[in-house]
Amino acid sequence: VDVDGLLARMANLWTLTSPVEDDIHFLLAAARIPGERPPGFTRACAAALARLQEKMDAGRKEPSRFWPRTVGDAFDDLRARDPRLVSTLIAHPKFGLPGHTLFAERLRGDERHAVVRRLIVAASRGDNGAAWTSELVRLAGDLPDGEGLDALRDQWTDPVLRDAIALVLARKPRPVDRERLVEALASRQGAVIERAARALARLEGEARPDELAGALLSLRDLCSLRAEERPRRALADLLARWSGESFEVKETKDGDLLAAYRSWFDWFERRYPEEAETIGRVVDGGVAAWIERAGRIDWEAGDAERGVRVYRERQCAGCHDGSRRLGPDLRGVAARLSPRDLLISIVDPSRDISPAHVAREVITRRGDVHRGAMIYESPATTMLQTSADTTVRLAAGDIVETRPSRISFMPEGLLTGLPDTAVADLHAYLRTRK
Repeated sequence: VDVDGLLARMANLWTLTSPVEDDIHFLLAAARIPGERPPGFTRACAAALARLQEKMDAGRKEPSRFWPRTVGDAFDDLRARDPRLVSTLIAHPKFGLPGHTLFAERLRGDERHAVVRRLIVAASRGDNGAAWTSELVRLAGDLPDGEGLDALRDQWTDPVLRDAIALVLARKPRPVDRERLVEALASRQGAVIERAARALARLEGEARPDELAGALLSLRDLCSLRAEERPRRALADLLARWSGESFEVKETKDGDLLAAYRSWFDWFERRYPEEAETIGRVVDGGVAAWIERAGRIDWEAGDAERGVRVYRERQCAGCHDGSRRLGPDLRGVAARLSPRDLLISIVDPSRDISPAHVAREVITRRGDVHRGAMIYESPATTMLQTSADTTVRLAAGDIVETRPSRISFMPEGLLTGLPDTAVADLHAYLRTRK
């Protein structure tokens, strides 16, 4: 029973200008009040939920580590008492921000799919600050009958999302995604390489020399990382599938891994001698090419005002600014590092990861890999902060393995496509951060 119209009075307290702390307080209180919801309450409650992130962003407030659990639990209780809440929330014009994936994570079945569809539309349009995140990628991949795959393919060029998209595409490999899966072999995440290699092995068609070279490049890099045996084995299996050849490989505890896989490199050199030369050139490129480029950039010609736009467009602020940042504080970074060294740290972020910012990888039974900062762990539930504004909640029974990640939170390719002038502009802005 609604005692003395308490719910109706509470609904009037959720306004455009009400403090976000008060909004959360009254959402938690309303979640505990039983009885039929009065007219207008569902709409007011949905609006309060939809505006939480917007108000936090407007006030430059950082959610606590308990935010996902607190808001999520309140949402569960509210919708249990109000069957119309989910559909009303989806219809709200402010719904669709990255943090709203929290609500999708709490749902199942048709309701979950409806929320994900709305988030995809908002992110694809960029409505009101909506944007794609790795969590939305995973949720889109869960839509029935591959419904969300075209939207994911449209986001493939975003280096921040590529690993997450590759894991989705690898679940049920399709010929249309062959090139993307081959590109995924260049990932810095062993789990992504393994899943992409297994998926490619299930596709029909003869491999091109450049595809074989891509697999061998990945294998060569993984030979310097002793713990990554599973992706190395997956690549060897893929090479055998593509080539029709078979070589015995014996990895030993302290042996030379590159020597263990030498037969594959020797075979490729005999079969494709011209293409084999490109492996060395590509391996020697990458960071080396950026170092050479650094010597040609006029660092003093950079403009800080243009640089702040580059900083925002490349989404650096989300991980480097604020109290919940995933990456290091960038104040004074341009004074501590030379332009060359700072450039290397951006283009090869996993080369030297501070112990304070080592991520955790959580692998599920389905093969999904979630990488982030551990914010909550109990015998029943694990929660990871996987981006500046997104968390993922995993049931303990779904988790196969938890381990430190050798991959930086910061994705590679953030400077891809930038001219020298824009790189200099970014450095000029970083110099202003004293």
